[in-house]
Amino acid sequence: MKEVPNALMFPGEPFACQAGGTALTTAITIPRARWPMLHGKKVKLRPIEQRDYIFLFQWFHDRDLYLATLRDIGTLPTIQEILKWLHSLDPGNDLSLAWMIEAEGKAVGFAMLENVNWRFRKAGPSAYYIAPAERHKGYGRDAEQTVLRYAFDHLNLFRVWTEVTQCRAQQLLPAVYHKLEGRLRAHCMVNGFPVDCDIWGTLASDPEWQEYWETP
Repeated sequence: MKEVPNALMFPGEPFACQAGGTALTTAITIPRARWPMLHGKKVKLRPIEQRDYIFLFQWFHDRDLYLATLRDIGTLPTIQEILKWLHSLDPGNDLSLAWMIEAEGKAVGFAMLENVNWRFRKAGPSAYYIAPAERHKGYGRDAEQTVLRYAFDHLNLFRVWTEVTQCRAQQLLPAVYHKLEGRLRAHCMVNGFPVDCDIWGTLASDPEWQEYWETP
């Protein structure tokens, strides 16, 4: 068996890992999601598959991901926490959707649309992550615009929102979430200190996201 620190074990590729001093030896499976593959201008978004485990584990331990977008950012996730999230991607679950982002034939990140509320036609937070080596190529913007088009044109949602904590993320988000809607004070903990979170949102009636698809 090949030893890879902090990796996952899954059928067909026998990796082993250590989590808190305890080896993880149980094979795990992800149910095949039923949400569709999406095509943007630069990327395509496909449902998460078995082969994506290692990528996801590595990316989930990029501290930038937690400082920029997620809520519980005091510590990096354990293997068990990542497995719990992966198992939540049930093919019968229409409330949270996730895709791998591919460009030029390889995985470059992932995108999520969480907490779909059919009654009020809204969803959020929405988030995307691009691997460090693949940034500054327009993949993230294209992926999130593709998710917006799917949410508004196919799911019939009216509002999609997200929350961020870092100035760097806030500089990128206006290209996708065109409206800064407000600030939640001391909403997250970073290194034991409370920080504010800005809320960004896009409505189906906003012209900016539609203009993205009208330009070459």
